[in-house]
Amino acid sequence: MPNDTEEAKDGLQPGQVPCAVIEAVPPTGAACDCNANANRIGVDDRPQLRQAVLSKLEASQTCGNGTGQTPCEQFCTCEIKQFEGDDLRSCQNDATTPSRGGYCYINAAPNEPNVGEANLVKDCAPDSKRLLRFDAGSPANGAIALVACLGASLGSQ
Repeated sequence: MPNDTEEAKDGLQPGQVPCAVIEAVPPTGAACDCNANANRIGVDDRPQLRQAVLSKLEASQTCGNGTGQTPCEQFCTCEIKQFEGDDLRSCQNDATTPSRGGYCYINAAPNEPNVGEANLVKDCAPDSKRLLRFDAGSPANGAIALVACLGASLGSQ
């Protein structure tokens, strides 16, 4: 994982990770809204990603074509973006997270590059001091979050 001194690679800023966090929201009767102001973007233009998410939801029996189940295609799918710049530094180092939607990665695991304030992962197991840290509103209430990192396929996990 990157540390604060590494150069950005693959469009990532130092301190960011190559992860996609997808928020799947059951239908509410309103149109699907991946609000950019809440640091979310739609995934409809990435059909493979959306289909992998829907397949994972169906495999877990969260949705489907069974009696009483919500069809998976009706779920709203949005990517929660990582914090950038000052918001990223604040999320990784301060006791409170930025108020706009998003997440950051913190790592204080032994023998790995440290990212962020180690005290923020003090309650994690000694060999697993890693955290995706979200703001208070992410994922949205009632949503299901799926995480894919380092190029791993959502469908293979």
